[in-house]
Amino acid sequence: MCVGSCTTYTGCGHNKFQTEDHCPGGINAQGNCIHGLFAIAWQKWSDTPSLCVNCYRRHVADVIARYKKKIAEVDEDIGNHTWEMRAAPNDAARELIKAQRSRLEVKRGELIDSRYDELEEFRIQQGVWGDA
Repeated sequence: MCVGSCTTYTGCGHNKFQTEDHCPGGINAQGNCIHGLFAIAWQKWSDTPSLCVNCYRRHVADVIARYKKKIAEVDEDIGNHTWEMRAAPNDAARELIKAQRSRLEVKRGELIDSRYDELEEFRIQQGVWGDA
């Protein structure tokens, strides 16, 4: 029987088993006991990071996807304003549409900054820098 530790991530409840001492029966290519017997010598609860690697990556991907959708909507609006500006009947209308387009470009930049800020805050909360 192999002996090791079990880390439970408090944010998602998933467990990570780590073998510390292998049984004489041997291990497979993945480093797991071929007998499937595992004794937990100690249990650890992890608050930092509070999510396992898979849940952490899923959360980061969700944040990126959410912002990517918002940015795509703003990009579409910018494209629409570009066409409206070209079709505007006079200079005053073009200037108004140009101002609206400029505000959308600022909004796009703010969304990108917000995405990075949210990811940075999440990584600090998890005690992880970069993708695990």
